[in-house]
Amino acid sequence: FDIPQSPTKTVMAKEEMKYKLALRNRSISYLTTLPIQDDSLLALCQQLNYCALYSGKLDVMKLMNLKIIQYVLKKGSISSNLAPIFGGFALYHVKQNDVKKASEFASATQSLIQRTRDYRKDCTEAMICEALAMCLLQPF
Repeated sequence: FDIPQSPTKTVMAKEEMKYKLALRNRSISYLTTLPIQDDSLLALCQQLNYCALYSGKLDVMKLMNLKIIQYVLKKGSISSNLAPIFGGFALYHVKQNDVKKASEFASATQSLIQRTRDYRKDCTEAMICEALAMCLLQPF
């Protein structure tokens, strides 16, 4: 993936359009139905995603996630690494106050956790992100 350190608004808008075209009016939960295969690129993306999230580079994280989703749709399969990636993206949307997208990604994370329970490390990381996102979405 070609990810600049500081994506411009033009780059972000272009990737948003590519993302929407790749999804073709399907919800993000469609990805949870794809077959599971190991993928070292998604494992690397998972770690880079956490680095971007925890260092506050949210625009880089968003851009990377848009590219990951396009990659998964093109490949036609997912890996257990997608659950924590989606969990992190749910947290991103909570931070952006986008309740609808945060809920959508948190639900997709839950579905992926159910399908990938054998991958304990990825499941645990995904459950933490998903639980935090759902907690932050609750009106207190």
